[in-house]
Amino acid sequence: MTTTLHPTDPRLHFAHAVATAGATIAEVRPTQFDGPTPCAEFDVRTLIGHMLVVLRRVALLGEGGDPMALPSFVTGIADLGWHDAWMSDAHRVQAAWTDDTNLSRMMVLPWVQAPGSAMLAMYTSELSVHTWDLATATEQHPAWNEQALEGAAGRAARTAWW
Repeated sequence: MTTTLHPTDPRLHFAHAVATAGATIAEVRPTQFDGPTPCAEFDVRTLIGHMLVVLRRVALLGEGGDPMALPSFVTGIADLGWHDAWMSDAHRVQAAWTDDTNLSRMMVLPWVQAPGSAMLAMYTSELSVHTWDLATATEQHPAWNEQALEGAAGRAARTAWW
């Protein structure tokens, strides 16, 4: 069964951010993994590993788990396996957030307590920023989804943790 999400549903915005990030990851060339990124603490490989943690944290939030139990980045994935790992984690997020009640359920991170919809907006922002970092580091020009960026930025601007 396929569900169509309302254009303002934060799950749709997150899905667009995931798709943009996945497409960007897929285009990283093998010679670029050790290159620098705008995030001084991450090279390209480590940045992608951090982006995978973002997906896993979002999945854990939707599953009712503790997203902060995860490390800051994933390691141990072969350079040609990043996109497959991305797709697998993206499917996990989708399954974890199928239940509409997750959007209103209060969720807790060390710096904020907010409904799931706000958490998704926060992570849409984080993922979009890191996709920009990755694209800049690898000289790519992703096809951004403006509605997803605007939705995340609007929610972030209205939320106290920002």
